[in-house]
Amino acid sequence: MSLLVDINENANRRLSSEKEVMDWLIANTNVLVSMKIHPDLSVDIAGSLLIFKSHGLTELPVKFNMVSKNFSLESGNIRTMKNFPKYVGGSLDIGGNPISSFEHAPSHIAEDIFMEETNITSFHNIHKHIKRIGTNNSGGIKCSITACKNLLSLFFIEDLEEIVGLAPVWTDPRTGFVRRKMDSNFQKNENALEIVNKHLRGDRDVHACQEELLEAGFRAAARF
Repeated sequence: MSLLVDINENANRRLSSEKEVMDWLIANTNVLVSMKIHPDLSVDIAGSLLIFKSHGLTELPVKFNMVSKNFSLESGNIRTMKNFPKYVGGSLDIGGNPISSFEHAPSHIAEDIFMEETNITSFHNIHKHIKRIGTNNSGGIKCSITACKNLLSLFFIEDLEEIVGLAPVWTDPRTGFVRRKMDSNFQKNENALEIVNKHLRGDRDVHACQEELLEAGFRAAARF
């Protein structure tokens, strides 16, 4: 029986030896990068890391300290950012996983966050977990358009410049083509994001942004 199957039977068991950690990384990631396994079995990655489809796991069984480039999950069943690295030197991609909270998120992400099709529906208190997104005012968040609530918390994240809301996808039953649903709700949320992005790129005046959002009728967005 392979290690991959053994781990699935004990789905969220924390691995207990350096060999188990190494075997899991070989079986479940593109581990053709330099790494360091510390005495506490936490891992540093020099390069980008892609974690393959989670095969039933709801949290990562390996604790990552830092990843020097991109840290990505394939679509799967990961529900929490527990054991995620504290520092990501590139982009963080958690799209397609039912993660519902920013708890345990990396505190510093040097480029962007991709979080489309997660269960995150609000940015409430995101700044208590993520302190910086981007470098020199270049960071961005790409999320499902339905997550556009409590947007004022974004102003407390250093270097964040932009948030992009993506319309939900659906499959056209007549053609089989995958399309994005650009309805009136999408346009309404797009308008709220335009106000937020104007202030993120400009004066970063959270109170002025709140006032403008409220005047436009975006009460859910105009919260911390």
